[in-house]
Amino acid sequence: MLSESKADSELPLYEGRELGRDGVEAKSAGTIPRPPQMRSIAGAYGVTVHDLSNAPAIGIGATLLVNPNAPANVGDLVINRLNFSPLAFYLRQDDEGVIYGMTLSRRRVEISIDEVEKLHKVVGIWFPH
Repeated sequence: MLSESKADSELPLYEGRELGRDGVEAKSAGTIPRPPQMRSIAGAYGVTVHDLSNAPAIGIGATLLVNPNAPANVGDLVINRLNFSPLAFYLRQDDEGVIYGMTLSRRRVEISIDEVEKLHKVVGIWFPH
């Protein structure tokens, strides 16, 4: 049997609180097992949720699995790589075609159409026991 490399079997894990504080300078807090569906995704990572902005659906301690290469579309849960506050929100579009973010706690996040490409798509959620 062929052995797997660490990159194929693990994802870097970031603490949401540290991303909120340090942004792109945040350091990985460790690794988690890479789900089979994410084995071929370069740059994939996990983020632990530290706030209640998307509670009760996504609570503190949940891990968001992120594909930074997948385009974010209206309706997607995304990582806010613009300013990391809030850490994650759903991409929405109003009746006039204006794109914005919305947390489940109903916090609106103003973004421009040009900023959408900087958002990272959440492709899975792992809930701890």
